[in-house]
Amino acid sequence: MVAHLERVFALLEDDPRLAHVLAEVALHARRDPVVAQTVAQAEERWRLALERMMAPLPRRRSGPVARLVILVVKGACLPPADPAGLRAARRELTWLVKLRLDAWSATETPRTPARHRLLPGEDPPRAEGD
Repeated sequence: MVAHLERVFALLEDDPRLAHVLAEVALHARRDPVVAQTVAQAEERWRLALERMMAPLPRRRSGPVARLVILVVKGACLPPADPAGLRAARRELTWLVKLRLDAWSATETPRTPARHRLLPGEDPPRAEGD
């Protein structure tokens, strides 16, 4: 997951035009249902790939992290282009994701129950479907 984040942010930093195009497509999707469907399908594939990168964590753990990553990357593509801000977001998001995944990996394995010690500020897990 961390390697994926590094690659995504490296692409955005290496070619700022890519971020502009992605932002334009996302904004255009708000006005065009065909583009909206394409963007939604691509985002869903990306979310599922991110969740697979975080296996064997349960979906209730990996799903919110995947959504956060997508939101931050999409937000980083919006103008104004700020290379220093993009680098800072990259460092912070990578650090937070690694910290969270390391904490979950240390407390939860596929064979152990979903119960675990809560981290500071963490809400108790909700039942599937909540």
